Amino acid sequence: MKCTNCNAEMPNDAAFCTNCGTKLAQESTQPQMDVSAQTAGAAQPMEGNTKSGNKLPFSKKQLGIIGGIVAAVVVVIIIAVALVANRKTTLDLWDYAEVKFNGYNGYGEASIHWDRDKLIKAAIKGMKLKSKDKDDLWDAYKDDDDEEFSDILDDNDYDMDDFNDLFDDLFDKSNVSKTSDLKNKDQLTVKFHFDNDDAKEYGLKFKAEDKKVEVKDLREVEKIDPFDYVAVNYEGTSPEVQVDVDVKDDAPEVIGDLRFEDNVDGYVKTGDKIKVTVDSYESEEELRSAYGCELTETEKEYTVENVDDYLFSNTDLEANAIFAEIKTQTETALKEDFANDSSIAASGMTYVGYYFLTQKLTDTDTYYGSYSDYNKLYVVYSAKIKSKDSYNKFKATTVYFPVLFSNTVKKADGTFELNSYNSYRVEGGISLGYHWMDGYTSEADMKNALVVGQGTSYDCVTGGSLK
Repeated sequence: MKCTNCNAEMPNDAAFCTNCGTKLAQESTQPQMDVSAQTAGAAQPMEGNTKSGNKLPFSKKQLGIIGGIVAAVVVVIIIAVALVANRKTTLDLWDYAEVKFNGYNGYGEASIHWDRDKLIKAAIKGMKLKSKDKDDLWDAYKDDDDEEFSDILDDNDYDMDDFNDLFDDLFDKSNVSKTSDLKNKDQLTVKFHFDNDDAKEYGLKFKAEDKKVEVKDLREVEKIDPFDYVAVNYEGTSPEVQVDVDVKDDAPEVIGDLRFEDNVDGYVKTGDKIKVTVDSYESEEELRSAYGCELTETEKEYTVENVDDYLFSNTDLEANAIFAEIKTQTETALKEDFANDSSIAASGMTYVGYYFLTQKLTDTDTYYGSYSDYNKLYVVYSAKIKSKDSYNKFKATTVYFPVLFSNTVKKADGTFELNSYNSYRVEGGISLGYHWMDGYTSEADMKNALVVGQGTSYDCVTGGSLK
C-alpha cells in the first residue's frame, strides 16, 4: 500500500509510514465498495472492518485501552469531587489544651485549661465556608457579636446553638481522673469528650488520645504550731489570777487570722490546768490558699505557775527573813503601846508563837473575791501587866497579845511580802480593874476566839509554844 501523505510504498501491515511518520490505515482483505456506494450507505451500520473506504484510526484493542483510561480519569474526578465535598479538617485537641496543677502538695488540684480562642479560630478556618465568611465569622467571635456570628452561620446553613453546644460539651465533659487532694508524682489520666458525628457537619474532626500525666510543681505546705507565737500571761495573786493570751510581735501574718480562747471562767490559782484553743476565721483550705500553711496544733494545756501566791503554807515561813521582820515589827509596836499608856507597866515581853490560818478552798472554786483574807498570821507575845494608877489597882496579870498580819504573799521569786494594806492590830479585849486594853488573859480563850471560832472557813497551823 501507499502512504496517503507522501505516496511512498509501504508493506500492507505497516501502521506508520517509515518515510514521513503518517499513521496508516490497514488494508482490508474484503472487497472494497466504490465511493458512490460508500456515500449511499453512509447511514447504514458498518459491518466488519471494510465498509468504509478509509480505515479506522485505532484498533479495537487500542480503543479499549483509551476507553479504560477515560473511565479511570472520570472515576478519579468523581472521587476527587467527593473528597472535596466531604473534606474534614482534623484538630488535635492536645494542641489547644494542657493540664495545670495548682495548690499545695497533698492538697493540689488539677484542671484542663483550654486555649479557646486558638481552638475556635482553627475550627472556623477549617469549616466549609468562603474565605470572606471565615474572616467575618472570626471577627464576630472576637467582638462577642452574637448576632453577627449567628447570621453568618445561618447564611451557610449552620446553627449557632449547635456550634456552641459542640464546643461546650468538649470543654465541660473532658476530664482528669482526679482533680483534688493531689500530691506531687501522682499519675492521672486525661480523657477528652467529643462528638465527631456533630463535628463533621462543620467539616471538622477532633482527635485526642487519652494521656497519662504526672502531677508536679505543687508547693510544700508550711507546718505552723500557732502556740509558738503566743504567750499565756497571768495577772494577779493566786488564787485571784486572770489569764491573758497575747500574740507575740514576731508572729507570722497567719496568726493574726486566728482566735485564741481559754477555758477560764473567773480566776485561777497556782497549779490549775487551763486549756487554750485556737480557731480560724478561715477554713483549712482557705488558710492553705491564703498563707500556704496548716496548723499542727489547735489546742494546748497550760499549768498556772510562776505567779505570786497568797501564802497557804507555813513551810519555810519561820526560816524566811520576812518572819524575823514580822516579829521585830510586832515587838516595836507593842513597846510603843506600853510606853504611851501611863496607867500600866509592862515587863517580861516574850515571843510565844503564832497561829497561821489559811482559807479553805476547793478545786471547783473559780471566783474567790478580792475582799477575802486568804491567810491570817497571828504573832503572839505575852507580857506581865501591872497598874501604875493609884485609883485603879489590879493584880499583876500575864496578858497575851496576838498581832494580826493578813494576806501575806509569797512572790514568784520565792520572797515574801507583807500586805501593804495591813495595819497594826492587836486582837481581843480585856478589862484589868477599870482599865480596858487589847489582848487575852487566857491562852485557851485566845485559841477559842481566833482558831476555833474561825474553824469553819480556815485551817490552822501553830508555831512556837502555842498548841
